[in-house]
Amino acid sequence: MTRTLTAELAIDVQAELGEGPAWDNRDGRLLWVDIHQGLFHRYDPLSGDNTTRGLGTPIGGVVPHADGGYVAATGTGFDWLRPDGSIVPLAAVAGDGMRMNDGACAPDGAFWSGSMALDRRPGAGTLYRLGTDGVASPRLTGLTISNGIAFTPDGTCCYFIDTPTMRIDVCALDSPDQSVTSRRPFVRIPEGTGRPDGLALDDEGCVWVAMVRAGRIHRYTPAGVLDTVVTVPVAWTTSCAFGGADGRTLFITTASTLQGVSSPDEGAGGVFAVDAGVSGPAALSYRPDVTR
Repeated sequence: MTRTLTAELAIDVQAELGEGPAWDNRDGRLLWVDIHQGLFHRYDPLSGDNTTRGLGTPIGGVVPHADGGYVAATGTGFDWLRPDGSIVPLAAVAGDGMRMNDGACAPDGAFWSGSMALDRRPGAGTLYRLGTDGVASPRLTGLTISNGIAFTPDGTCCYFIDTPTMRIDVCALDSPDQSVTSRRPFVRIPEGTGRPDGLALDDEGCVWVAMVRAGRIHRYTPAGVLDTVVTVPVAWTTSCAFGGADGRTLFITTASTLQGVSSPDEGAGGVFAVDAGVSGPAALSYRPDVTR
């Protein structure tokens, strides 16, 4: 039997395109972004404070940096947001008419993020890996909307979404350079149930996927069986991440505007939360020169 949960509004902010949630265990804050507005948010659930920093460029996602600050997929590449407020470019990868999108760190300390064309041109996107040596290299090409990605704890595979395929794929990764050796469908999304966007893994190995345009989060078992649905009172659910003191809170980002159309839903663009009944890991940090 499929379990049903209901998420409630946690951050009442009308983000245009809220995305990239990631829990920072260093200070107990949720990191998230408003992609098109170039805003980097940090939310403290204990105080309710949501601080915002404008970067002046689209920002696909942010993760902790082991040396302090954060690594962000910004504009057409990767930047280090240093603790002193300065921004250090790390790698430029995407060309004109492109932007970076969703991303996450792997257990080996590398940061992965994909690109997409501003006009959503099919096949123009690439999934990149920013290695611990600071070199960014492609891992998947021919993508359209590179979206959610999450890694198994042993780093041998990742779950990945290219939204227009209407699939969640599982990719096998080869050591030590983490090249993608195979890619196969894990779950095919039926028409009429939304489009797969961001995702997260829980500590039981299940995959939680934001179904944009459906106002739902789906949880799939390792066998690909849908066993939990989280309903959200905003149709444009974009991504999700585990956080909170016990790691059991699932935070869900939403959008207030998609492709120039404004959402009629109350709370659109806000961040929602629900007790998932299971814990999930905090965001991993980018660890430069981890082998040196």
